[in-house]
Amino acid sequence: MEKKKVLLAYRGKILTAFDFLYDMAIVEFRQGPLKFTPEVLEEINPHIIAGLGFEKVAGNYALTGELMDVCEKLEFIQKVAMGYDDIDVEAATKRGIIVSNVGGVGISSQSVAELAWAHIFSLARRIPQVDAGVRSGELLRPERFGASSDEDVIYYRGGPVLYGKTLGIIGLGKIGKRSALIGKLGFNMVVLAYDPYVEPADADMIGVKLVSLETLLREADIIVIHAALTGDNRAMIGEREIELMKKTAMIVNVARGALIDMPALAKALEEGRIYGAGIDVWPTEPPHPDEDWVKTLIRSRRTSLSPHVGSLYEALVERQRAGFENVARYLRGEKPFWIVNPSVLQGK
Repeated sequence: MEKKKVLLAYRGKILTAFDFLYDMAIVEFRQGPLKFTPEVLEEINPHIIAGLGFEKVAGNYALTGELMDVCEKLEFIQKVAMGYDDIDVEAATKRGIIVSNVGGVGISSQSVAELAWAHIFSLARRIPQVDAGVRSGELLRPERFGASSDEDVIYYRGGPVLYGKTLGIIGLGKIGKRSALIGKLGFNMVVLAYDPYVEPADADMIGVKLVSLETLLREADIIVIHAALTGDNRAMIGEREIELMKKTAMIVNVARGALIDMPALAKALEEGRIYGAGIDVWPTEPPHPDEDWVKTLIRSRRTSLSPHVGSLYEALVERQRAGFENVARYLRGEKPFWIVNPSVLQGK
């Protein structure tokens, strides 16, 4: 039997072995970001495209329907990541192409959920600002040590005790469920969730109440975004939604940067209309430091910021292993895991 061709492109360091794929297929490996062009795809004409770090070529997509058409033999796309918004999944489905991510890898989901909670703690206790104050020497001065002055008490000690508060989860998928359980089991929180793709009974099983987005925004003390980016929810948190939030509320985004209208969020923080924001993901990565809203977030004393670092090293290793093994699974003629467009299987 003729071996299938696999185009494997990966931005960053490969942390686990994938040489077993060479025994199963003809593998074309490209290190670093890969921009899909008709010339590249026509030359390789792969049956399978796998990897991470594809450069976008049209709007928000790295792989469009038109580019898929160049690959006459393309059957399967494996993102070695949880996010797959750079793939035109609708176009792939129309063409009978299976798309998988690694969203089902538990340690990877847990790693992202834990980062969300790291931002929650950082905001509640002003950890980035306290740390900066100690390092600069300001908070080591006798009159300020212990943050006991009137002004310091209000700022450094003015955050919420998390126990018993209301947690709002936007996107109750694998990561969202883990965040919800941390809040419920660890802090006795009331947990609300907004997710139009989840059945109420599934949420009830873990003690989570499904509500509308408006209800969640009005009632939650801590809001965490774990939703996948789709064509329908871009900038789902905008000026109107921010106005619904409590002045004492904090919002954390570890999903996709484009889910929040960032200039609107920056303005709300600058005006003190919400307590704080934890941001790990950005509409454009990296963000341009000269943009006004980026400058606002950086200088704000109400933010906790990180550069898209949701997966820790051990999670990255497991994620890569799972992605490469899922490619092997497909090559063996088995149904791959974590298919994001399951309707494509109806005709197979």
